Amino acid sequence: MHPDIFIRNMPTISKKEQALLSRSCVAIAGLGGVGGIAFELLVRAGVGSIIACDADKFDVTNANRQTLCTAATVGKKKTLVALSHAKKINPKCKIIAISGFAERNFARIFSHKPAVVLDCMDNFASRQALSIACKKAGVSLVFASAAGSRGMCGVLESKSYADVFGRKKFPLGCESILGPVSNTAGCLASMQAICILLNKPHVRAPTYLFIDAFSEEPVRMLRI
Repeated sequence: MHPDIFIRNMPTISKKEQALLSRSCVAIAGLGGVGGIAFELLVRAGVGSIIACDADKFDVTNANRQTLCTAATVGKKKTLVALSHAKKINPKCKIIAISGFAERNFARIFSHKPAVVLDCMDNFASRQALSIACKKAGVSLVFASAAGSRGMCGVLESKSYADVFGRKKFPLGCESILGPVSNTAGCLASMQAICILLNKPHVRAPTYLFIDAFSEEPVRMLRI
């Protein structure tokens, strides 16, 4: 690995903070439009270990938004594509690829003691189960979602989705979604994860980041 691979991170973050990232472990559930870009940015940031969990394979309809989807990766498992992609960027990044549903692999995910978990899935039941598991484990949960031209990102600490949303459901992936929207949500999620790892200010429920592509204020922070 080239010694200057992370040099442009500094002095925005210090050498000690860069070293802290290299010792950190993050888990990502979902490697689609939101999770794929979050995964790549965390690899590029220098996070040392990433647990990547997804049960799906790439489909041609993913190509409008999912950064890991190309003509060459259609039909391949998302986790294995992510593993290969990460090694091309930072060979020293340890990738634990879990090709299965997150809720069936909680024991395996948390056995690696992630400092932060990113929820980038598109199923509310799975999201709720993951949030409960994070609450029990005392691990911060960064969630991001997108649908159509809108999305959101937030951080739950010692709380589940039911604790903060009740029965309300936030935007989830659907048949129609713009690539810039899902990727913006993923970028925000990776940024919040880095802030948590480095003990920097970040959004906390009940304050969230909202995305509205067709607005004069495409990204804003609201307390709800």
